Amino acid sequence: MLRLSRLRQYITATTADRGGGDKTQVTVTDSQGRDVTLDLPLEKIVLFDNDSINTYVAIGGLEFFDKVVGLGGTLKESNATLWDLYCKKVPGFSDIPQLGGFYEGTVSSEKVLALKPDLVVIPNYVKLLNYPADEFIEYLEYSNVPYIFLGYYNDSFDEGVYENNTRTIGTILQNEERAEEIIEFNDREKEKVLGVLHDGGDKPTVFLEILMDPSSGTYMTTVVGEPEIAYGGLYNMGRDNSMLAGTGYGFLSMEYIMSKDPDLILLCASGYYYPPLGEVFGFDVNPTQEQLENTAKEYLGRTGWSSLTAVKEGRVHFIDANFRNGVECFVSLQYVAMWGYPDVFPDLDPKSALEEFYDRFMPFEISGNWAYTPALSQ
Repeated sequence: MLRLSRLRQYITATTADRGGGDKTQVTVTDSQGRDVTLDLPLEKIVLFDNDSINTYVAIGGLEFFDKVVGLGGTLKESNATLWDLYCKKVPGFSDIPQLGGFYEGTVSSEKVLALKPDLVVIPNYVKLLNYPADEFIEYLEYSNVPYIFLGYYNDSFDEGVYENNTRTIGTILQNEERAEEIIEFNDREKEKVLGVLHDGGDKPTVFLEILMDPSSGTYMTTVVGEPEIAYGGLYNMGRDNSMLAGTGYGFLSMEYIMSKDPDLILLCASGYYYPPLGEVFGFDVNPTQEQLENTAKEYLGRTGWSSLTAVKEGRVHFIDANFRNGVECFVSLQYVAMWGYPDVFPDLDPKSALEEFYDRFMPFEISGNWAYTPALSQ
């Protein structure tokens, strides 16, 4: 971070030549309800919201990256197969400056300002989870660099959230029509679940685990950033644990899991927490049946798991975590709903819906593995 005493001099030097040319002013509303005025077309974007990167590509095409002068977050670590895909599709993608992440506390104000951006996009979860960003935002405001909070994280299916995020991106990329087409597609796929499920009655309980090294003996879970569970008609049993009340993340003991004996176990694969999972889940990953079975055995073979009802009844499911808080969030919703209510949703086909989305909106075909349900008694 820059020292405050150096801030005025540094900003004057680095922002003097930003802008210029014919511009159109627009005002957008970000995920925090802030009205932000921007000069379009944008020329230099710093993007920290990696969860939404596919939204920008679906609306702006691969040409969107011509405007990106810096990437924040940890895309290379958290979604390595998507990183590899864009490295193949976008010349120079791996050379885009990496600016650190808010979760890790590695964001450099000096590096961001040196790029002279005319927009900085900050993921909304920075506010939702109270990540330290106040000093960084102070630098942006002092230097008159516009910034917006955007993201589908945690409330993807709340009324208006998906629509506002997508429309805002459509506006800043000057392709509102494309944004509306994506919203219409999402509404159609979302309605296949929300139009059928209704409140009332007992909900299946689910243990959501963010997968780490299976030999670690730890069971990491979350009660935030998992909107598909509530909207898919299930109940996250982690909400009964007071230890998760602070950050929404934490570790549950095996004794606690056994005491709750969930109806369903949802194992979320993320390369951020355990990179080897990228060998069986993700973009352009097509594992053999043997690889999938061996991965399942590593987790289902843990001490005590064979006594859990969900394991005995074959209601354990692996899912790639990276669609949960992005433009393709309807995929996670459909998977969760059909796993929670197989008799209600015998014909849901999330994979086909995902393939249709990419065929219509993305500049490349999709290939890969996103989910796996092991056979009984792995």
